[in-house]
Amino acid sequence: MTPDSPAQSAGLREGDIIVSIDGNQIDDIHRLLTRRVIGKKLGMPLLRNRATLEIEIAPAESSE
Repeated sequence: MTPDSPAQSAGLREGDIIVSIDGNQIDDIHRLLTRRVIGKKLGMPLLRNRATLEIEIAPAESSE
């Protein structure tokens, strides 16, 4: 994970399994991310060690 990235700031860890993003199934992620969500907080339920957690993440523009 990139240091100081939105994922790290939101608390994502290696091994986390993302269940959905802002209510959208993962197979629909490309469409979600092309809807100009940069900077908008998105709800992201995930599984960590058999527990379900809810975090929020705000995508940032890529510098690449």
